[in-house]
Amino acid sequence: MTHAPAMTTAADPPQPLVSIIIRSMARSTLMDALESIAHQTYPRIEIVVVNALGPDHPQPEPQCGTFAVRFAEQGQALDRSAAANAGLDAAHGRYLGFLDDDDLLLPEHVSRLVQALQSTPSAQVAYSGVQMVAYGPDGNVCFETLFNQPFHLPSLRAQNYIPIHAVLFDRALLEAGCRFDECLALYEDWDFWLQLGAHGDFLHVDQVSACYRNFGHSGFGFGEQAVATSIAEGRAALFEKWRKIWSGAELSEALAALRDGVIHQTQPQHKTKADDAARQISELTRQIEQLHQSTSWRITRPLRDLTRAWRRWSQGNSART
Repeated sequence: MTHAPAMTTAADPPQPLVSIIIRSMARSTLMDALESIAHQTYPRIEIVVVNALGPDHPQPEPQCGTFAVRFAEQGQALDRSAAANAGLDAAHGRYLGFLDDDDLLLPEHVSRLVQALQSTPSAQVAYSGVQMVAYGPDGNVCFETLFNQPFHLPSLRAQNYIPIHAVLFDRALLEAGCRFDECLALYEDWDFWLQLGAHGDFLHVDQVSACYRNFGHSGFGFGEQAVATSIAEGRAALFEKWRKIWSGAELSEALAALRDGVIHQTQPQHKTKADDAARQISELTRQIEQLHQSTSWRITRPLRDLTRAWRRWSQGNSART
């Protein structure tokens, strides 16, 4: 992979390490997600690829552009919450974020969020806008929408409006006890945001810097009725947990926010931001596709496959000895 970000000079103060955690099912889109990290302009990133698939997951390459890639695996398939916690345990960064293996980060994403956190010392969580692109079975775009709402805790209690890869948060929140709840089969990210929100406000960066690509990998099951049932059960489990924590006033505020549609109120400038983001996403996708189709990429594929096979053989041989 190429696209090296600008490097700091010896005279520059060291910048904090950022860990981007990918819970991977080894989808064909994983390479796109990694390439979008390789395009990041921020110079200090480690990538933690968590094996959520199980023994059949191939070993990723050790480098993504100039960034190191580490493979976290536990020898078995992991659900979403367990995979997220495995990533948190393996990460070394001062700031941490997630990227699903079918989504993308635009080049300035990490830089903007780190800058926001460092310029606001009281903030421990920052999030940006995310452009959602939904694809039909034929691979064509069905519709697009934008997640870019200001932070409003009562609204977050009522409904999750922050995609998981929008956020960068401080390691101090892990030390405060925030973890993904492995008792929740769905909405583990929503629950995690509520935990972070209990420690302070989120800092909203009003820039679209990520893409949520919806290919239908919902994880809810097949058929509309199965999806609806899973969603209802998932929300019920989350509310069952939090109703024991929230006060009556907090519950009332959440219901009022849902009634008043606070999280659905759009700003006039969002159309321009969405258009700009769509152009950036299109350009990033074009660059990724160009790389995959390049002669050098095709020529080096056998070497990459051979390297992965050697690593798997070496690991298996070490385990037997």
